[in-house]
Amino acid sequence: MTIQLQRRAVLAAIALVATTAGTSFPTIAADFPDRPLRLVVPYPAGGGADTLGRVLAKQLSESLKQAVVVENVIGAAGTMAASSVARARGDGYTLMLSNTATHAIAPALYPQLPYDPVKDFVPLVHIASFGNAIAVHPSLPVHNVKELIAWSKKTSNGGSYGSWGIGSAGHLAMEMLQGESGTKMLHIPYKGALLALNDTIAGQLPLTMVDVTTITPFYKTGKVRVIAVTGSKRAPSMPDVPTLTEQGITFDTDSWYAVFAPPQTPRPVQEKLRAALAKLVVDQEIQKTLASLGLNPSTLNVDEFAVMQRKDVATWARLAKLSGAKLE
Repeated sequence: MTIQLQRRAVLAAIALVATTAGTSFPTIAADFPDRPLRLVVPYPAGGGADTLGRVLAKQLSESLKQAVVVENVIGAAGTMAASSVARARGDGYTLMLSNTATHAIAPALYPQLPYDPVKDFVPLVHIASFGNAIAVHPSLPVHNVKELIAWSKKTSNGGSYGSWGIGSAGHLAMEMLQGESGTKMLHIPYKGALLALNDTIAGQLPLTMVDVTTITPFYKTGKVRVIAVTGSKRAPSMPDVPTLTEQGITFDTDSWYAVFAPPQTPRPVQEKLRAALAKLVVDQEIQKTLASLGLNPSTLNVDEFAVMQRKDVATWARLAKLSGAKLE
């Protein structure tokens, strides 16, 4: 083959690749989805994340005209689910409803974390922000953070509190509060927020830090007293409960829920999913549902959320160092 013919062959191949690249992605996006999607939720059925996941799955299914199946993958504080999604095929059919624990806190706790929460995922939408609540048994003579600090300082061994695990957002926030207030309560980790809350309701544990989604129905029935929420805003389901910052303890870092996909998901598929999910976030009925769960609907676009996530990774690393928490 002459040099000129070789050159023509190369140029023809390049043109073919360019043509294929220019048409295959739109074709993929046009055909997507042609089978059910999987929404991985990293926590057990019945909890706050599961409740939100099932609401999103139902609405997303209606929007995409395709079934969206919720799959609860539990273990290692949600990192098992995140690891499986990071390794999943990037075709748009595997999504993850994630939160601060798996995608901001985990790097500070697990020295051998098998995924990078930023590099190994594609953010699709920021769903909502929320705080976590300090709930006390109604018999405890504590109605605000000032009284909690006073109670701890006069109680033998400082008292105790529960959370949904070592290194959880609740644990780290309570350790920060104690660092600022000079208190030292015994931390009792549980395998789930609801388990810790049940012991507080039963009077076996004086107080617990629990996510607002889990606590809201118990708060409304008066089974526990909520004295404060973390984060930058009050929970819409508990508008009369002030934040920690309002009570003199500076802590305005929010927890959040977001939907991620594996990193190799084609961009046109990403955009189709983003468009569908973005519509859900601004839907009035969805916003009512989020508010009823104690969540503040997102006001961030995906780029703004990506910036916030990176900032939160650094913030929670600092708090984890303060608490001394570390997991294997």
